[in-house]
Amino acid sequence: MRNVPLRLALDLVDADGRKLGGVTGENDGVNPVPTAVPGVPLDSSLVVPVPSFPLAPGRYAWQLEINTEVPDGGYLGFTVR
Repeated sequence: MRNVPLRLALDLVDADGRKLGGVTGENDGVNPVPTAVPGVPLDSSLVVPVPSFPLAPGRYAWQLEINTEVPDGGYLGFTVR
């Protein structure tokens, strides 16, 4: 599989799961070496500019979606004091 476009969404959610904001975008996919075996995980870097959000004290999380699916490790919770 070569150059499969990926639809990305990085959302900030509150403790109730409501989306407070975020960013979306697409990339051109990863172009592996010709000897790569289909289905083998490939690493790739991606820079996502994220605007600042004024947050009241509470629990929040960043949630990453790739093609509308949340991957393992695609959720990172944090607390604002």
